[in-house]
Amino acid sequence: MKGIVSLIEVGIAGIILMVAFLHFFPKYSIRSNWDRVLLFTKVKDTLNVIDNMNKTYEFATDSDKFNNFMKNVFSPEETGVIIWWKQIKGLDESQESTSIPHFTQAQKATIVDVTDKIFEDDFESGNLTKWTIADSGWNIVTDIVKQGSYAAKGVDSSTSDAPDLIKDLSNYSYGIYQGWFRFAENNSWHYPAIPSTTPNGASLYAVVAKNDGHFGYYDKDAGIYKNYPIDTTYTSNIWYNITLKWDSGTFWVWIDGELKTPNGITVSAYDGNPWTGIDKLRILPSASSTTGTMWIDDIKVKGYRVYSFTLGLGYPY
Repeated sequence: MKGIVSLIEVGIAGIILMVAFLHFFPKYSIRSNWDRVLLFTKVKDTLNVIDNMNKTYEFATDSDKFNNFMKNVFSPEETGVIIWWKQIKGLDESQESTSIPHFTQAQKATIVDVTDKIFEDDFESGNLTKWTIADSGWNIVTDIVKQGSYAAKGVDSSTSDAPDLIKDLSNYSYGIYQGWFRFAENNSWHYPAIPSTTPNGASLYAVVAKNDGHFGYYDKDAGIYKNYPIDTTYTSNIWYNITLKWDSGTFWVWIDGELKTPNGITVSAYDGNPWTGIDKLRILPSASSTTGTMWIDDIKVKGYRVYSFTLGLGYPY
């Protein structure tokens, strides 16, 4: 019968001896009081606690605090061999920790830390002072609103220029932008979302109400405007709820709660270079060469700084 060696609170020296023992006597195996199902559950519970405490970033960057937390979680009375490590991605290179004990076999799971509602404007202030740039042509109105008492209206009456509504943002590789949009016509160009991208500052035409009555985007790689994979038309003088989500170099679009880009869209920015994030939001009521009118309401931008925190708990194998 195969021999069994039970381990209880084995130190590092004992671990090394046990690994050597198993190497020379392969008929023996190790049994831990932590079976794999329990181990996986313990990892998930621990990660959930870290996440609920909003300590992901703090524990990712401060090893002493992380170790003190783990010592409090796992009391000395617990039996079985418990070894932990943390592996964090998303930090600066000088901070990144990827150290894993070579002798450890364990379950692991990953959580992310999300932060920051970075901008919102429901226009109930009655002005556009929250925006970095609000060109002439953008005004606060009370006659056509989606919710509340005020909305913003952009009128492009020139075929040589278009009035900008711009908000500078911090550089976020992950985020969500959403709002309500209404177009006075469906045979002109409207631009509910032209994010400027990092690191090059080039435009990404991710959400366009096109002059053929279809929603779509500009594919810089192909050099043409395209409809979304799930094609959707729009009608003049109807409010649409639009959500744009981005994750590094890929974006997704929802219109009235329905996903129009199931696999995401990855295209180059307008200068032809890859994009990795967004640092500016630009809204245009129409293209520079056409005229048009657009209303907007309840604009929100949430930025995410994502840190992948992988925790391993286990025993020598």
